[in-house]
Amino acid sequence: MHIYDNPEFESKSRYAINVWHCCWKSFKKIYYVTYFDESGQAQVEIADESYKKTGMEISVEPDWIIEVWEGYRAGSDLYFGI
Repeated sequence: MHIYDNPEFESKSRYAINVWHCCWKSFKKIYYVTYFDESGQAQVEIADESYKKTGMEISVEPDWIIEVWEGYRAGSDLYFGI
C-alpha cells in the first residue's frame, strides 16, 4: 500500500476522497483438451472453465492457473480499473 500526501488538500476537506490501489492473485480453472485434427495428428488446446465436452476429445485434463488482478476503489463505493 502506498500513501501519498498532497499538502494542497487537507484530509478533512470536502474535496478529499480516499483512493485505494490493490493487486491480488486468484486461481482460474482451465482444461487441456486433446483431440485428433483432420490429418490424424493429436492436438492439445487450452480451454476455459466454460468448455463443454463434444464427444470428439481423446482426453480432457483439468488444471488451475494463477491470474493477477489490479483495481482501484475511490470513496466507499466506486470501483474501477479492474
